[in-house]
Amino acid sequence: MRKALLVAAFSAISAVALSQDKVEDRLYYLDISVGYNFALPPFTSSGNSVTMLKPHNGGSMSFSFARKVGDDWGVQIEVLSAAFKVNSSDLQNFFTDSKPSQVNLNGYNSTFFGVGAVKFFPFGKFKLDLKGSAGMNMTEFAKQEYLLQVKAFNPSSPTFENITINAKRGYAPALLLGTRLRYPIGETIDLGIKVEYGLSKVSFDIEKTARAQDQPKAEPTYSDLGSHSKTISYINTGFTLGLRF
Repeated sequence: MRKALLVAAFSAISAVALSQDKVEDRLYYLDISVGYNFALPPFTSSGNSVTMLKPHNGGSMSFSFARKVGDDWGVQIEVLSAAFKVNSSDLQNFFTDSKPSQVNLNGYNSTFFGVGAVKFFPFGKFKLDLKGSAGMNMTEFAKQEYLLQVKAFNPSSPTFENITINAKRGYAPALLLGTRLRYPIGETIDLGIKVEYGLSKVSFDIEKTARAQDQPKAEPTYSDLGSHSKTISYINTGFTLGLRF
């Protein structure tokens, strides 16, 4: 999804840049960004367990489009996709007798869709934007897959199970607040940096699937691990490429 968004945004910037005449007052601003996000408490501290692993920092990509509605105000739409890694060492720490092997983990992926307002400030040769949006956040669960030894009647013949812990993606209202500092490098192009704070909440109905390793065709055992909630909180930073038209 992030790659498709990046290609589409670059294509749009290129197409519009080639077709624009030179004008001083631009009504629209199109911006794409790649960067890095930092997970914050309570996202990193509440409810960490073998069911929901602790999130760590990861990469991000975003897209925004703004239209001026006054001399220094505008309305905008924003899309931000942020990844949060999980570590296999965190999973291992929850086990004492038997440690998981053949571990395969997916991180949390959070995608924000929102609309809001932006305030434009002149800042010498730079432009400073203060912006905020409200919308919906879609969060994908950090899926776990691993092999685990289970207790057996005969210790000389250990039994192993393939374990999967997963949940459907969650949806919740969200906020994204931030600032962007940009520098014009031509008639229509800006380069800049931005810092944003994102806040949302997610609830997952988590299920565990266990299948005996030596019986791959047998019916798996399903266990309901209940509903678990987390507050999604993070700082996102990035480099921006923008087009005024």
